[in-house]
Amino acid sequence: MIKNILNTLIVTLISAISVFAQNVEQENYFKALYLLQKNKSDSALLILSTQKASYHSQKLMAEIYFNKKNFLKSAEIYKEIADSIPSEAYFKLAIIYAELEQAKESVSYLEKHFRYENPKPYSTIMSCPEFEKINSSLEWKNFWKKDRYNSIEIKLEEANYLYKSNELIEALSLLEDLEESISNERLNYLLSCVYYDYGNSRKALKYLDIKSGIKDPKSLILKRTIEIDMNMLSDAIITNKKLLEYDKFNPSHILTHSELLHKRNKTKEAQEYLNKYIKFFPDNEDAIFLKSRILIDDKKYSEALSNLDILIEVNPSKTEYFITRAETYYALEKWKVASNDYSMALDINPRLPEVWYYHGMCQFNLGNQKNACYSWKKAANLNSKEAMEMLFNFCNNKD
Repeated sequence: MIKNILNTLIVTLISAISVFAQNVEQENYFKALYLLQKNKSDSALLILSTQKASYHSQKLMAEIYFNKKNFLKSAEIYKEIADSIPSEAYFKLAIIYAELEQAKESVSYLEKHFRYENPKPYSTIMSCPEFEKINSSLEWKNFWKKDRYNSIEIKLEEANYLYKSNELIEALSLLEDLEESISNERLNYLLSCVYYDYGNSRKALKYLDIKSGIKDPKSLILKRTIEIDMNMLSDAIITNKKLLEYDKFNPSHILTHSELLHKRNKTKEAQEYLNKYIKFFPDNEDAIFLKSRILIDDKKYSEALSNLDILIEVNPSKTEYFITRAETYYALEKWKVASNDYSMALDINPRLPEVWYYHGMCQFNLGNQKNACYSWKKAANLNSKEAMEMLFNFCNNKD
């Protein structure tokens, strides 16, 4: 009995230590991403170097070194993590040695890459500028003398090309033929893409059934996008939880989760995820804007206005920022400043009927009936029913 209890405690402790290590790794990874956004690559490398046991961190280090043109250091790291992510690491090594114009080594790693499932499509390989440096070599030419793709892979690549060329009918026909003989995640993803572009979202979702155990972030992101478009927010939250699990080193999923929870009026949970994101990316515009909207929902107008002031100073070309600040002033019955912000939004985009309507309401509340009628007429011309009613009631149907 005591032995069983001890074993349970040991397993629990090991699990807790593992979760803690993963959280620390994720936090350091996010810190490094933020530093990269600020063009502080050396500082990012310093943080990542503390996580050398992690292939996620090492992969990012390898990418940084590659971008800094330290190709040998990048290659050294990819070799170290080849056991964890062999297909990806070997492809990257093939690119590096092509960049160094070492055709024999490059082709050798490309050969290893093709030993694994789902090798890079031919079009992807040929679009890599690094391979242009070795494409006249004997090694490169001999490599492509062999059939590198089976018939299914060739047809999937053809369908993908047709889809990207917006030839949807041809792509769908080819994919439906394939569906009769095979079923795999890439086929389902392409079918979903085509049906989504056709406007058949329900059919698109059929091929992204989460019960099938899809873990590919690309497929899950598409599934989430479709669910959001269809206003299936509860389903989108479930899908995004999968992304938080399977693609945990992509911080955008944390921000998206906060946005989805906010739309479902789960303000407290939304704030928790948003705080986690802002902790690492404090000056991200989307995050600050979401924070402003959450503060407005909580009627914390002063804090919200401070955030909106920052956003407008940083990016005065966004109509959403001016409109949201105008709406906040409108709620506070500060008609003049609200009117000014509505005007700024209309300077950027004059075809916003709701903004014209509320600009008119501000002018009306300020006692400027002529200006109000002018704005309502603009809104009415853009099919605003509310503006038409105000014109009828207060402007005597005159211009």
